[in-house]
Amino acid sequence: MKIIAHVKTRSKQSKVEILEENSYQIYVKALPSHGKANAEIISLLAKHFKVPKAAVKILQGNKISKKLISIEIPSASS
Repeated sequence: MKIIAHVKTRSKQSKVEILEENSYQIYVKALPSHGKANAEIISLLAKHFKVPKAAVKILQGNKISKKLISIEIPSASS
């Protein structure tokens, strides 16, 4: 699954809001320096989608607020 994320850093609380299908607004407390905000985004999305952190990858936008993110969601097989 791929999503578009619009990120706001230096927020009072960390949270994920759904804007529309595959488009999210993400608020993180971390500063956008030394990859701290990106690490928090990965952690927050992993918790939101209930997947391991390794399943979340930032494909584009490592240094800007609009990001393309891939999330590997395991399929529910019988």
